[in-house]
Amino acid sequence: MNNNKQQTAVEQLISKIPLGMRMQLAELGVDFEQAKEMEKEQMDKVAGDWWNEGACYVSGGERKYESFEQYYNETYGGNNEN
Repeated sequence: MNNNKQQTAVEQLISKIPLGMRMQLAELGVDFEQAKEMEKEQMDKVAGDWWNEGACYVSGGERKYESFEQYYNETYGGNNEN
């Protein structure tokens, strides 16, 4: 990647596999897009868990928000268009 974006571990691994071998692996059922999506879901869970722990710590040990969405909605009004 030449646009200053970092690659995920899965993207880097995929980029190291020669195209011909990627095609063979795809024929055997390896789904590279599914692997990238799984990694994204894992990263999202870790970020959420980290955020919840930080929110708990900042509020004196009591959770104030159950999710980032709740925090966002209560802080910024969520999807209100007014």
